[in-house]
Amino acid sequence: MSSLNVSDYNRLGKVYCAANVGEINHITPTAAQTGLSLFNPYGSGKKFILVDWGFVWTTKPAAVHEVGLALRANQITVPTSITAIVAKAADGRAITCDSVAIVASALTYGAAPVAIRWSFGAAWADNTFVNVYTNQDKVDGAICLVPGSGINTVGLTTTAAGMASFTWIEVPV
Repeated sequence: MSSLNVSDYNRLGKVYCAANVGEINHITPTAAQTGLSLFNPYGSGKKFILVDWGFVWTTKPAAVHEVGLALRANQITVPTSITAIVAKAADGRAITCDSVAIVASALTYGAAPVAIRWSFGAAWADNTFVNVYTNQDKVDGAICLVPGSGINTVGLTTTAAGMASFTWIEVPV
């Protein structure tokens, strides 16, 4: 059981969320990453506490495959080739969002991230896709991103076509 009280952080305006708004391929960990990426820039002065992440398939998988998270640590420079996604404050402040995060559906790191958590899998039977409608992994602070690190959704075995979301808390380092 977690002692992370997300509602307290939300009242302080420290909780943020972001999601893909269209189908994207979540691929095997590689330097040129597609899917959903959350990056904490080096020198940000913040630590990101991952609350949860979600995934939903938009295309029936051709085969069994897994979906999880990969971590890129020690990235001092900002990733390149960024296809940005807008982060939002989870408390409903629509006018401004003071998050320091870089969120993207595609970006390029200096090196590939490393898989650290497998969260969901897709199965099929008689060519009929079998899966719950949405999947949510309650990370509950078990993963923290220090400045210069990023987390990415990844697929393994077969590319996972779908949409993902992250919820995180930003606190001073």
